[in-house]
Amino acid sequence: MKLMPAACIAIVAATSSAQTLEYVGDTTGLDRFNRPDGISSLSGFANNVPYEAVEIEVTETGLYTILSDQTNFGERWDGYLLLYEGGFDATSPLDGLVAINDDYFGSLLPGTGIGYSGIENIQLTAGTYFIVLTGYENDDDGPYQVQASGDGEIRLFTCFADMNGDSQLNIFDFLEFQNLFDAGDLAADCDEDGALSLFDFLCFQNGFDIGCE
Repeated sequence: MKLMPAACIAIVAATSSAQTLEYVGDTTGLDRFNRPDGISSLSGFANNVPYEAVEIEVTETGLYTILSDQTNFGERWDGYLLLYEGGFDATSPLDGLVAINDDYFGSLLPGTGIGYSGIENIQLTAGTYFIVLTGYENDDDGPYQVQASGDGEIRLFTCFADMNGDSQLNIFDFLEFQNLFDAGDLAADCDEDGALSLFDFLCFQNGFDIGCE
């Protein structure tokens, strides 16, 4: 079953017509890892940094922008934004890493430099990604707000059974799963074996019955 490891995510806005997702989180007191300082290298000093990982699904191949503001909550802290494709494993933090940014100097956030991070116009294929927010140094942590937008819809899952990403489990999740399954969409591949079968129905039912934390 696919789970989002984030502990305290709150959806601010999820508007498919605008193809924009906004949520807030907080890395304070969370699990720690050795953060990358590049696509193929780990930091030598930021080796025990709190992080929060959020699973999203991109529905269409195209260009996407992910922005993070670490100044909106009464403090400015030095955040670090990472994007992973397919999965995220804190014990192997270079696997699947496709983009990274420390201090943002574009024009899409209220400010630039420390306290702002952003990845603009990155080409993504439809599928699953993880947005990871962490700090520049080991003692950098705090609240943040992320905005993700692009050519397709961006879905945030609290768990796999929440198929429509509204943070509630109800009949609409069953209908969404059925529609995806009938369309042959691998977003319905609950057991992640690369094929759609009866076992995906059983996996989805089990996840629904367990519920989402």
